[in-house]
Amino acid sequence: SQRLATASEASTSRRSGARRETVRVALRPPDWSLSDGDVVIEAFVPRSPPGAVVRCDKVAPRHANAHATVNGGLALVVEGGAVAASTLVFGGISDGGMLRAKACEASLVGQPLASDAALQSAVAALRIDCGRAGGDDGETALAVQMLYKLLLAAQPAPPPKVAACLRSLAADR
Repeated sequence: SQRLATASEASTSRRSGARRETVRVALRPPDWSLSDGDVVIEAFVPRSPPGAVVRCDKVAPRHANAHATVNGGLALVVEGGAVAASTLVFGGISDGGMLRAKACEASLVGQPLASDAALQSAVAALRIDCGRAGGDDGETALAVQMLYKLLLAAQPAPPPKVAACLRSLAADR
């Protein structure tokens, strides 16, 4: 989806020297063509485009200084009350690294944001995505929770108690 495309930069270090490259990503894991031995030492991702709702969440044993059990980078673009584009990436579910929940993304696009049927369809698709990646029931439930929070955050005017629950704990640091 070009609507979510943005230019990002990364600096890498390798035995033969450092390099910087600019890549186009669509709020998805970037293709920086890293080689064995490369280490990402800096990354810059600019602000989200207007109309995008972006959440980065993690579930871990502690709020700080803990490896995430499951983490997620989730983005939606909402136009006219419907999802125009979506990108959903999860870590900690797939043994192969990051999971791009493509079936769930496809189920959301074009659907009204406030539709219970759309939510149920997206949850079913996310469960399939997680199952294919080898996620267990607990990891899948955490991914569903993150999707639900994203959809609540994308609502035009969530009730104050809901909005307070969606605020990141990291905002107080």
